[in-house]
Amino acid sequence: MRVAILADLSEPVGADAQSDAAVFTYELADALGQASVEMNSFAVDLVARRGSWRGLPLLSIDPEEVPLEDATPEHVRYRQEALYCQFILSGMLRDYDVIHCVAPLVTPVQTLVLSGKPVCQTFLVVNTHAVPQMLSRLLSGSRLWTSCTPLPCYERSGKRYIPPSVDFKCYTLARDSKRSYVLCPAADHNVDTNAARTIAGILGKPLRTELNPDPVAALRDAYVMLDLSMQPSPAGQLWAIRALASGVAVAAWETAGLGRLLENECAGAQVPPGNCELLARRIEALPQSANALAMRREIVLLSFSRRPVVASYVETYRTLLGFR
Repeated sequence: MRVAILADLSEPVGADAQSDAAVFTYELADALGQASVEMNSFAVDLVARRGSWRGLPLLSIDPEEVPLEDATPEHVRYRQEALYCQFILSGMLRDYDVIHCVAPLVTPVQTLVLSGKPVCQTFLVVNTHAVPQMLSRLLSGSRLWTSCTPLPCYERSGKRYIPPSVDFKCYTLARDSKRSYVLCPAADHNVDTNAARTIAGILGKPLRTELNPDPVAALRDAYVMLDLSMQPSPAGQLWAIRALASGVAVAAWETAGLGRLLENECAGAQVPPGNCELLARRIEALPQSANALAMRREIVLLSFSRRPVVASYVETYRTLLGFR
């Protein structure tokens, strides 16, 4: 079974990427790539912007070969649709058995499905976005197209929930951690940085807010990780999993969509948006013992390690192939 992952072309895919889509796609591609070597039952390639990570065979597309005088989000989206249509019609995906589309594409996905190519599409955007709405209506009757999401709050809309995963070998319990600062990663991604400063001030600790810092280094001495997003995001999910795997508690607004991860009160706390005082007090009440750190890691090990997540995707691919 040969699988091609279609990435969003807005940014190169890689561990140091800035956008939600590129960060999620890197983790997905790395997980599938490692599993393909271990299982030897499927192969996976990555179709992505030129300059992307090369841990998998890379088929590059360079959007800058089609320059835009006015690079509005709408024009960038049209260019991506056109480039992927050209890529498909040129026969570059002919030899793949399944296409896993992470980019928010409409016409290219329709073209693939209508030509008999199975497509698994991962939606990373809020459920009211035009792309999932449009494709759900256009392809709802096709057995060659299925949709999934790493955002648990949207699985009720009919998309299969397949959680994001991280390589837990990279994250260990830093029992000698200084727990010296409040970490708020991806601070430019729809996050209330003023609230983060207020919470850190109440806790009496400095705030660290770099955009997409090295996660292992950033979490080592973190006291707590904040997600003050006003809507769920794949990056927020990934950072919360990384934090818990490192024994770091997570504190969030309820709008961040981390309810499933924070069901166990040891994992962290969540409150309605804007209530900085309440969230700070709940953070202070969280246990910081060695047992608490180990429990946080156990919370994510079972459901968010790479093995069960990859198994869910492989099952989805094989189900699609059964309908071809």
